[in-house]
Amino acid sequence: MNDPWVRGAHSSWIPSPQSQDVHSLRVSDLIADEVRVWDIDKIESLFSDDMVQAILDTPLFAEVQNDRIVWMMERSGRYTVKTSYKLAMMELLHTDRFHVEGEWHRIWKVNSPHKARNLLWRICRGYVPTRLRLRSRHVQCEVICPWCDTTFEDDWHSFLGCTIARESWYWAGLSTVLQTRVGTTSNLAYFVFDICCSESRDIAGRVALLLWQIWAARNDVIWNDAHHTSTSIGRTSLDAWQQWQEVHKHPSLPVVQHGHNRVQGNNSVWEKPSETWLNCNVDAAFHDHNHLTSFVCCVRDSRGQIIRAQTKWRRANMKVLEGEAVALLDAIHFADVNRWDRVVFESDSATLVQALPSPSHGDSEFYAIVSSIIYQLSLHSNFEVKFVRRQANMVAHTLARAACSCASHRIFNFYPSCIEHWLINDNS
Repeated sequence: MNDPWVRGAHSSWIPSPQSQDVHSLRVSDLIADEVRVWDIDKIESLFSDDMVQAILDTPLFAEVQNDRIVWMMERSGRYTVKTSYKLAMMELLHTDRFHVEGEWHRIWKVNSPHKARNLLWRICRGYVPTRLRLRSRHVQCEVICPWCDTTFEDDWHSFLGCTIARESWYWAGLSTVLQTRVGTTSNLAYFVFDICCSESRDIAGRVALLLWQIWAARNDVIWNDAHHTSTSIGRTSLDAWQQWQEVHKHPSLPVVQHGHNRVQGNNSVWEKPSETWLNCNVDAAFHDHNHLTSFVCCVRDSRGQIIRAQTKWRRANMKVLEGEAVALLDAIHFADVNRWDRVVFESDSATLVQALPSPSHGDSEFYAIVSSIIYQLSLHSNFEVKFVRRQANMVAHTLARAACSCASHRIFNFYPSCIEHWLINDNS
């Protein structure tokens, strides 16, 4: 397992020294001068060729001044027991003993309440506490099914084998979907994966809620001595799914936050700024094969016309959050240089926008850049940062991907042809 502790604030670099003496090096020892560039001669003399390239691809941020120990598993760079536990579990679950084959993402995409999807996950992981499983865990309990009182209660019998469970399929309108698969496998996990992968999300969601209702009725028998009929189980699951589906047809109300950052409801369509205001879309693009990260800001007025645009790129492989933060910071500096007073900056990174008003601080590069952004915003009371979805940020998104073919720093007083389509789309 790679060491998640990294010496130095530049946490994307994990050195693999060729000699024991290199262990005492700090990041600052490998920087050539005050403008913060790598000392190539020193790096080449100490590290292997592949590691030299990895170090040179690591960005050096002016916002990070001092070396410190950084915990890579946490965005803030600070150690937490929670992420340490997750790291240990990731290593553990990679072993064959705990690995379960299957398209797990399909389970979480079925149209059903979360409690039903969670039950599907528990079934496929073998976590449902049937009587036979409890006995295998040395729990002193009965092993016979509490409904039919004739057969051992395992996963298959609880949901598909018991007479009451099977009869409920008809009343839920799922007999055809379930019956055709009963003879093809005796493994309930494979049965669930097959439904989630082969059927529509609606059908899979109805099956998930039916299985949840069957399990709830089974628990009622044990704990409350309440016996449900197969008719009531099937109809209740169908009614519950229809009610849930009806509620989720209506979009949720927009959430609006005031201050320097705003997360607004209608953020999927680009909107022209108010009179006397400017709109600045920002984005970053990551060209790992070229070892480049590019940054773009595009400023438009209340008519939707481009005032000015800027493209930049740096020879470094940045992480996504770092790149998005640098793009926003560069855009703020760009607005300041041009003496624009009222600007709304739009970014499609929700994590970045939500981090701006947060009082928490971290040791990572991302939080160092965020601190600089917060400071710059405090100097400009009429600068605002707003989250928009990718659909409303396509002008900056497209230009950022084309920026690596331009000079390292370029300013446009007109719109490049590659974004003409998106400009027309935004203004229509």
